Amino acid sequence: MKDNILYADLKLEELELGAFTPRLKVDQNYLDTLADDIKSVGLQKPILCRLHPENLNRIQVVDGEQIVRAIKRLGWKTVRSEVKKMSDEDAMFLAMHNNEMHGLRLDQMEEALHLLRLASPPYNWAEWKIAEKFGKSQPWVHERLDVARNVSEALKKSMITRVITTSQARHIAQLPSDEQEEVVNTIAEPKLSVPTTKVYLFWSNP
Repeated sequence: MKDNILYADLKLEELELGAFTPRLKVDQNYLDTLADDIKSVGLQKPILCRLHPENLNRIQVVDGEQIVRAIKRLGWKTVRSEVKKMSDEDAMFLAMHNNEMHGLRLDQMEEALHLLRLASPPYNWAEWKIAEKFGKSQPWVHERLDVARNVSEALKKSMITRVITTSQARHIAQLPSDEQEEVVNTIAEPKLSVPTTKVYLFWSNP
């Protein structure tokens, strides 16, 4: 162990996914490609984890959930991991920061909802702090928080359950929250594309 970092081969069955990830969707094609790459050249860097603060039998993945899903497809039982001591706040920051630095890019709505978690209790990060930590402009942060704050629970649920895409959700979020569920139900059944969704919203809102 060095500088509060432990390297270990952790069992996949002990890993907890979803605690800190900003991702709302899983790209199956990307996972197939990632699994092929790992099978061909091996795992190039360990995933980042921390011990669950309440359940000592669980390890929370902070960065590397896509890798975990990919190696499950390969039938692996363990994964090389870097375990660090970190707070919830640190884990929340690193989960998005590391995604921004490498791997599959986050969707704007995924970025927005993750930043809103940091701007809300118990973290209460100010816009300037978010901008400084992520190396972004304050208008960039403000725009995403504005969108995220207008996302209704119905719209968020529809993104998580893949009823609509996060790209569609970005346009729907511009509507009053009490109208969003009706729009989601309208476009989900015929499975409208993103461009057609934009046309529908334009057409139905004078």
